[in-house]
Amino acid sequence: MVFVSVLVLAVVLGSVVYYGVHRARLTGIENERLSRLADHWVLDFDIVNNDKTDRVYYIEVNQGGPGREPSKVVAAAGKVFHFAAYVYPDKVGADEVTMKVWRDSPEGPPFWVSTYYLR
Repeated sequence: MVFVSVLVLAVVLGSVVYYGVHRARLTGIENERLSRLADHWVLDFDIVNNDKTDRVYYIEVNQGGPGREPSKVVAAAGKVFHFAAYVYPDKVGADEVTMKVWRDSPEGPPFWVSTYYLR
């Protein structure tokens, strides 16, 4: 009887731990989307920082023209940082918008790149 109780308890605890580990959010980009409004587009996303320290990110949104200096943002430890960029069709030099995100430094390849084609 004791063995069965311990076994049931172990299965329940194992299930809780397994579910918790697999449901945990990883550090990175989530909820990325490009929304079309009446006269412009909105590119927005979340940077999830599940690290135990604050993280610096550099974000560049290129609207088909010459690249601009990346924006520097800080995602607080254990928090979500929301970023939004507004894209106006009359300022877009091409039919595409590219977003790049670097972690810690804008040197080297970005860890996240997305390109959207405006139609």
